[in-house]
Amino acid sequence: MLECERLQGFPDYWTDIPRASDSARYKALGNSVAIPCVEHVLRGIAYFYGNFMKTGGIRMYIYPDNLKSKAILWLWQLRDIGVIGVGLLLSVFALAQLKLLPPIVITALYAFLTIRFDDTSILDFIKYACAFFITKQQTYEWGYGKQ
Repeated sequence: MLECERLQGFPDYWTDIPRASDSARYKALGNSVAIPCVEHVLRGIAYFYGNFMKTGGIRMYIYPDNLKSKAILWLWQLRDIGVIGVGLLLSVFALAQLKLLPPIVITALYAFLTIRFDDTSILDFIKYACAFFITKQQTYEWGYGKQ
């Protein structure tokens, strides 16, 4: 019991209450918050708050100014998660009410094509390829140089 109280940062025999069983004391210690952890978090907050007040209330940024990362959840960007979610809702409705399978196939295909790996997806590759070959095709003029 003593080692658990010390690990949580409490004084020795802090939970030694008359008529309290060992299991109740262990449960109380297990449900408590470690005091050293709380002290560390509060000191960090106090440090940043102190710096904030010293600068006269000017905004403080923890992240670099040129942070270019995008919000990604699992394998998709958050925008794609929204599109897939709405697509799934509409697909389930179409499947249940109208017995149409194509919407769920299209949603699954979109979900597969938008999987992100190393900040790119198959859909991005297809977009770039179409843009290169169709809309921004390279043209070359062949001829002789100055004579």
